[in-house]
Amino acid sequence: MNQYSVLQNFTPECLKLDPFPYIHIPQVLPWPLYEKLEAEYPEQHVTGGTDTGFGTARYRQHEFDYVNVVSDTWREFIAYNTSRDFKDELIRAFRTAIVEHYNTNKGWKEDLYTKYTRADVSPRMEPKKGSIRMEMQFVCNAIDNIQIRTPHVDQSKELFACLFYFKKPEDEGTDGGLNVYRNTAGKQWRRVTGREAVAEDIDAVDHIPYARNTMACFLNTVNSLHGVTPRANPKTIRRYINIDGHVEEKLFRFIDDE
Repeated sequence: MNQYSVLQNFTPECLKLDPFPYIHIPQVLPWPLYEKLEAEYPEQHVTGGTDTGFGTARYRQHEFDYVNVVSDTWREFIAYNTSRDFKDELIRAFRTAIVEHYNTNKGWKEDLYTKYTRADVSPRMEPKKGSIRMEMQFVCNAIDNIQIRTPHVDQSKELFACLFYFKKPEDEGTDGGLNVYRNTAGKQWRRVTGREAVAEDIDAVDHIPYARNTMACFLNTVNSLHGVTPRANPKTIRRYINIDGHVEEKLFRFIDDE
C-alpha cells in the first residue's frame, strides 16, 4: 500500500451499503504525515488571505503551482491519489456496490465494474476517451458561510467523491460534518431545484464528523443524498480536500427529467 494512499486504513467495516454506498475512515493517514500536510495546506492561496466573504473557495488541480504554492509532500500525495493505482484501490473497495448498482440487469449494456476496473485515468480537465477523469481540489468555506450545502446528490457523471477533512487544530466547533440521508419518498425524491432534495422526502440516518484526519467517500447514485450540517458561531474557516472521479456516461437520470 502506498504511504500516501487515503485508503491505507480502509477495512471492510468502513464500508456501508445502506442507504447508499459510502466509506468512513476515522484516521486516514499516520499522524506525522497528516500533520506535515496540515502545516503545508495552502490556505492563504485558496482564500486570498481572508477568512470571510468568499463563500466557498476552490483551488483546482489544473491550476496547481508546484513551485510556489503546493509543497513537495503535497505533490507526492496528489500524484498518488489521482493515479490509476488509487482508482483501482477505490474501485475494489466499492466492488460490491458497483456490481449491485451498475450491472446489465439494471439496463446497462455492459458491466460497469469490469469497465471501470480496466479503465485508465486522465486529468479531469484533459480527459481521454474511455478514462476515469480524476481531480483533487483544496476547498475552504468562509467563517461566515454558515449553511454550506443542503442535502443533494452530485453530478450524474461523477462516479465517486472523497472528502478528506483538514480541520484547523484550533477549531473547537463540533458541527460542519457530513449527514447521510435516506430517500423516504419511494421511487423518486422531490427536488427543490437542480440536485437539491425536498426536506420532507429524506431522513438523516448517519453523520460523519468534521474532524482532523477523517474522510468520507461515497459511490454516486441517484440516492447518494448527503449534506453538510450548518455551523453554529464558527471561529475559523472550514478546510478539506476533494478527490473525485468522473466518467463519460450519466450514471442516473431523474424521473422528472425524462
